[in-house]
Amino acid sequence: MNAFVGDRGNGGNSGGADINSQWQQFRKLSDFRNSANTYVFLDEHPDSINDGFFVFCTAGDPMEDSGWSDLPSSSHNGACGFSFADGHSEIKKWMAATTKRPIKKNTSDFPIPVGADKRDIQWVRDRTTFKK
Repeated sequence: MNAFVGDRGNGGNSGGADINSQWQQFRKLSDFRNSANTYVFLDEHPDSINDGFFVFCTAGDPMEDSGWSDLPSSSHNGACGFSFADGHSEIKKWMAATTKRPIKKNTSDFPIPVGADKRDIQWVRDRTTFKK
């Protein structure tokens, strides 16, 4: 689940910190500026599943795009399924070789360096949250 959607489970509206206070944390439907362009669920790569939410960026900063903290799946012929806040879903075919990591059953090499081709991580960033 997109880590910027919902209460992180650390208090939320009761004083818990957002992932990054400069970026929108979506707790209510009215928080979405463009629900058709914000994903809620995705297929996460099996090697990066370590908790209940997906944070692609290191340090919770969506502008940091040098490495995948959590990696989307590429199990669907080099693609990943996303469902969006408005209820529609999409299959995203990945472009960069670094996004299409084979399953290694190993988490020791995370974060995964993105490299020069940032098209995939920027696509995810653009559909994760927005700057307040």
